[in-house]
Order: sequence, then structure tokens, then C-alpha cells
Amino acid sequence: MKRTVLFSLIAAGLLATGSAFAGTATTSFTANVNIAQSCSVSAQPIDFGSNGILADTANGVPGADNIQVQGGVNLYCTAAMPVTIQVQGGGNGGTSEAVWKMVGATNGGTLGYRIYQDAAYTTPFKLAGDQLTVSAVVGTQFVPLYGEILGSDNSYVGSLPVQPDSYSDTATVTVTY
Repeated sequence: MKRTVLFSLIAAGLLATGSAFAGTATTSFTANVNIAQSCSVSAQPIDFGSNGILADTANGVPGADNIQVQGGVNLYCTAAMPVTIQVQGGGNGGTSEAVWKMVGATNGGTLGYRIYQDAAYTTPFKLAGDQLTVSAVVGTQFVPLYGEILGSDNSYVGSLPVQPDSYSDTATVTVTY
């Protein structure tokens, strides 16, 4: 008897639960995304390293030859497209349109340097912000920039060389696509 009542209660519960669902309805949805043409940019530093006396033969100062190094800009683009890279002169200004200034951390002295668009060191970026146009590829692309310190760009008091210090400057890179 107990089994019959228990079975009857379970069956009644299932029937009551089943009767709460009168039917079904179905729909669908879509997932969308639009990937726009875009680029991100990062820069590798122009690091001239540690050096001694810079040569300035025009002023009779012996020393190291011109110091030339390479840094650059890393582009990451979602599409192959023309990209304009603008490099604007550092925050310390310059002594001419093509000669930018680094400032010493301790003595406040200055050291002139140049940034070029080409490995031949013939096309400088000017302080006002010259542009270099490249054809970006899909994915990562490295665009080299070339730095140079010329002894003749740096002023000397009498025949004194540039004073020992850690010199730096910060330039701005803008990418337009």
C-alpha cells in the first residue's frame, strides 16, 4: 500500500510538472564584428650608447668620428594601406631645423643630434615634423629611423668637448592611415 501511494504521488508530480510546459518556441541570433582599418605604433629608442670625446675638426677638436645608430618604429596594421609616419622634433627644441637637442640630466648642457629617414643619412626629419610615407603590410612591420651625432653640431667653449653627463630628449611619432 505504501508503494502504491508513493508511486501515485511521483506520477502525479511528474504529470503536474509536465503540464506546466504547453509548447516550445525557437529563435536565433547573429554575432557580428566590424574590423576597421587601423594601425598601432610603438618606437624603439635611438640609443647612442656611451661615448668619449666627439670630433669637431672644424674647431680643431680631436675625438670619435660621427656616431650613427638605428632605431625605428614598429607598425601593426589590420590592412595593407599607405601610412604616413610623422616624427616631430624633441621636447628640447634644436639649434637649427635639422639639429635637435638632448639636454644633460645633471649639468643642463646640450648635445645636438639628427634623425634621418634613410640609411645614407641624407634626408633628415626637421623639428617641425617631416613625414615619411610607407606602404604598410598586414601585421607587424618595422620602419627604421637613423640617428646621428656630429661633433660639428655641438658648440664648444674654446676647445672644450661636450661635458660628461647623461643626455636625453623625447620625440613624438604620429602615424596617419
